[in-house]
Amino acid sequence: MRPNTKRKPIPQTNQRNQESILCKKQCQLRDTRCLSNTTQTITYQHIAVPTIKRLEKPMVLSRMQAVAVGSWSYHTSFEILEGNDAGLFGIAQNQNTGALQLVRPIRGPNRYTLYMEMSVLTQYSNRRQITRHLALVVISVSAYEF
Repeated sequence: MRPNTKRKPIPQTNQRNQESILCKKQCQLRDTRCLSNTTQTITYQHIAVPTIKRLEKPMVLSRMQAVAVGSWSYHTSFEILEGNDAGLFGIAQNQNTGALQLVRPIRGPNRYTLYMEMSVLTQYSNRRQITRHLALVVISVSAYEF
């Protein structure tokens, strides 16, 4: 008897649009290592901007948003984990949305790679992390001011 050599199709876990790729975690039923990891998604995004010599107010480059499933309450926290050594970027945050902003003038040609995190936490006083979403954002700065 020959073993079954037909392969099951791999589930589609990536979503793509013109600006980013979103990878969603899909764990097998008994994969405790996967299930215990709170990271649910990783987004890869590329943003191109011109040289900006004068910036009167922060400029929004990208947004991350938590969407509730059901009616439970939660708290969100947004943070730039790496890549902001020059202090050019910041995060403006409201209830469930974080906006990556350019907060200082920027000159090119240059390239910045930022690692961002959105944590969804319980609303209780101990604020335990429920899920985590990561974003790798590459910002390419042109030498020109268009």
